[in-house]
Amino acid sequence: FMPHKLHVYQRLSQRGFTTSKISLIYALGVLVLCLVATFNNLYLLSFFVILEFIFGIYLSSVAKPFKIKNF
Repeated sequence: FMPHKLHVYQRLSQRGFTTSKISLIYALGVLVLCLVATFNNLYLLSFFVILEFIFGIYLSSVAKPFKIKNF
C-alpha cells in the first residue's frame, strides 16, 4: 500500500513519453488482441499474446530503470 513508480506506464512517462502516446500503445495492444480473438484461432491468438509480451519486455527496457528501495 505504499506509493511507488515501478509500473511501465509511470516509467515510460518519466522517460518522456506523453500520456497520449502511452495510452495509444496500450489501446492498440488491446485492440489487436480483440480483433485476433474474433478469428477463434487459439494458435493465432497465442502467437499475438506472446508477441505482445515480448513487446512489453521491450517497452520495459526503453522505460526509465527502476530502483528498489531497501526497507
